[in-house]
Amino acid sequence: MNVKIKSLLINHSQLLGVDIYGISTRGIPGLEINGLGRRGKLLKEKINFITARYLVSKKNMKRFVISVEANCAEEKIREKGLDLEVPIIILYWTLLGVLPLKNLDECLAIGRISVDFIVSSP
Repeated sequence: MNVKIKSLLINHSQLLGVDIYGISTRGIPGLEINGLGRRGKLLKEKINFITARYLVSKKNMKRFVISVEANCAEEKIREKGLDLEVPIIILYWTLLGVLPLKNLDECLAIGRISVDFIVSSP
């Protein structure tokens, strides 16, 4: 399965478009987030915690790879990456089958999520 969602990064008065896409395969189970540098590892652990605590009690035996791509310098993505948490978790839960969505191509999401499941937007 492959899914894509769009997001925005707000840099001063400029809006930067971001494409976030993911796939699920039968490889070694787990979640991988590309394009966020070290922030991706922290976000992966946060998403695993939130998913296990609030939504899914069983282990999924698939490999999920989520990639973040924007038409700007990687430093901007890493700096403003917190605002990509909501679209990334929506995409992951769709791949996982928790959200019964089939097409996110025309969806735009932006925001942060805390480990207490509080969503905020810039």
